[in-house]
Amino acid sequence: MVKMEKEFLKYGKIKQIGDKENVGIFGTDDEDIVIQEKIDGANFRFMFKDDEQIIFGSRNRGLNDTDEEEGSWKRCIKYIREKITEYPKGTDITSFIFYGECCIRHSISYQWDKMPPYLGFDIYDTRDKVYLNHKLAKEIFKQLGLEFVPVIKVVKAKDIKEISDKDVPKSAYYEGPAEGIVFKNYAKQLMAKFVTDKFKEVNKDTFGTSKKWAKNDNEIIVAKYCTNPRIDKWIFKLIDDGHELQMKMMQHLPTAVYKDIMQEEGQEILFSKFAINFQDLKKQVTRRCLAVLKQVIGNNALSEKDEKKNKLEETL
Repeated sequence: MVKMEKEFLKYGKIKQIGDKENVGIFGTDDEDIVIQEKIDGANFRFMFKDDEQIIFGSRNRGLNDTDEEEGSWKRCIKYIREKITEYPKGTDITSFIFYGECCIRHSISYQWDKMPPYLGFDIYDTRDKVYLNHKLAKEIFKQLGLEFVPVIKVVKAKDIKEISDKDVPKSAYYEGPAEGIVFKNYAKQLMAKFVTDKFKEVNKDTFGTSKKWAKNDNEIIVAKYCTNPRIDKWIFKLIDDGHELQMKMMQHLPTAVYKDIMQEEGQEILFSKFAINFQDLKKQVTRRCLAVLKQVIGNNALSEKDEKKNKLEETL
C-alpha cells in the first residue's frame, strides 16, 4: 500500500444545492460562479511526491501497485502516466493535489472514443489551502497533457435564479443530457451540484440509495446490505467458477447475492423488526445486480479495447 502523505487530501464531497455545506454560494451578487458538466465517473486524485514519483488515490484510499495492474483504476493510471511527459515550467507542482474523474462506465454510455480515461476538474494548493481558480487549474492540466472537465459557462451569482432539469445542457461526450451540473464559487471556496431527476433514479440502481433517503424498510435493507462490493464479490466468484463475464450471468448473480445477504445478515435483518416484502426485496436486489453487472462488463470492455490498441501500436 502506498504510504499516505499527510497532505494528500481527499476531495470534499459536493452536496446538492441547498445543503448546509454550500449555504451562501450564490450570496454575493458580483461573484463568479463557474458551471461545469457533472461527469458520471469515479473521483480520482494524484500528486507529485517529488520529481520522480506520482502517487494516486481514489476518493477514499491511496492506490497501490496492484491497483495499477488490475481493477477499475488501471486504465486511468496508465493514461495519466503516458500523458505526463514533462512538468509545468516555473511551478512547484509538488504542493498541488490534482482531482478529476476516472472515466469508467456507471449509468451513462458515453462515446468512449471521444472521452479520455481521465478528466481533471480541480487543483488544491496545500500551501495556501485553497482550490485554484478554474482558468489556472485548466492551464496546469493542459501543460501536463490532460484534459479538463467541460466548463459550460461562467456567470455572476445574481444571474442564478431557480435551477431545474432544463438548465442541464447536452453532454459533451454523448448524444444526451449531462448527468447534472456543478456550481463552483472559488472566491468563497464553495461548491454545489444539481443532478437531474432522471439520473437520480438511474444512480439509485447503479450505486444504491442512501439509508437516509430510503422510502421503506426494503430500501433500507438494500442500501445497507446489497452494496456494490458485495455484488462485485459475487461477480468475480462466478467468474472463478467458470462463468463468462456476460449478461447471461444474471441467471445466477441475483440469487447468489440474495442468498449471501440472508446467510450473512439474516439474523440482524430479522431482529431489526423490518416490515419486509420479500418479493419486492428480491426485485430490488435483481435491479441492483443488473446495474452493477453492466458497469463491470462495460469497464472490462474498455480495458480490453485499450490493451488491443496498445498491442496494435506496438506492432506498427
